[in-house]
Amino acid sequence: MSKACFCSSSVGRKVFMAITGAFLVIFMLLHMSLNLFVIGGAESYNAMCHFMGLPFIKYGLQPVLALGFIVHIIYGLYLAVKNSAARPVNYKNANYGAASSWASRYMWLTGLVVLGGIALHMVNFWVKIQITGLPEGVADDYTLVVNLFKNDLYTILYIVWFVILGVHLAHGFWSMFQSSGQAYVKWLPCLQKLALLYCAVITLGFTFVALWCRFIA
Repeated sequence: MSKACFCSSSVGRKVFMAITGAFLVIFMLLHMSLNLFVIGGAESYNAMCHFMGLPFIKYGLQPVLALGFIVHIIYGLYLAVKNSAARPVNYKNANYGAASSWASRYMWLTGLVVLGGIALHMVNFWVKIQITGLPEGVADDYTLVVNLFKNDLYTILYIVWFVILGVHLAHGFWSMFQSSGQAYVKWLPCLQKLALLYCAVITLGFTFVALWCRFIA
C-alpha cells in the first residue's frame, strides 16, 4: 500500500488521530501537574511560570504539543462532518448502545467543547502571562490565576469543562492504542480502566486547583 493510499484509508486516518491525540493526553497531564504548583503559594507558582517561560519550552515544547492537539481536534471535526455527509440517512432502529459508547459517538462534540475551553484558557492565562503581560493592578502570575477563580460563574464553567474534557480523554486514551494497533482484545479492558483512571486524575486535579483558588487561596 502506498503512503498516499494509507493516509487516505480508514486505518491511516485512525492512526493519525491516535498520534495527534497523544499530544492532547500528554499536554493535559503536564498542564495539570504544573497547575498544582499553585497550592504551594505565590513563590511556588511564579517560579514554575518563570521556568515554563524559558525559550526552549516557550518556543519549543509548548508549541509542538499545542499544535499537535489542535490539529487532532480540527481533523476530528473534519472527519465527523465528512462521515455525516457520507451517510445522510439516519437509521431509525439502530442500537447505538451495543455498537459504541456515548463518548465515542459524540467525540466531535466533546472535542469542540475542549477546543473552545482551551481557547478561553489561553486568552485568560497563557496570553496574559507569556505574551501581553499581566493586566494593570495584578502583581504576579499567581494573583492572576487566583483572582480569575474567585468568580463563581467562571469557576463553575471551568469545572464543567474539566468534566467534558475528562470524558473526551477517557475514550480517546484507550481508543488511541486500539487505533494504532498496539492493543489486542485481551488488553482492552485493562486499557479502558487505565483510561478511566487517567480521566479521574485529570478531571479531579484541575477541579481541585479551581476550588482551592476559589475557597482557600
